Amino acid sequence: MLGGHSNNARRRQSWNLLCDLVTMSTDPWCIIDDFNDLLANGDKRGGYERPAWLYNGFR
Repeated sequence: MLGGHSNNARRRQSWNLLCDLVTMSTDPWCIIDDFNDLLANGDKRGGYERPAWLYNGFR
């Protein structure tokens, strides 16, 4: 499982892996998945504010 992990540390590993993979090839690639993540705190209602690195990693 690459994205959408419920554990924040695992999500960071996922986003770091994607950043590493993009540097390994100049060929086009596509990842399709339900990442179950948000782009900004404004995209959610209620609950606690999430750390900025979660959003930045997903972007």
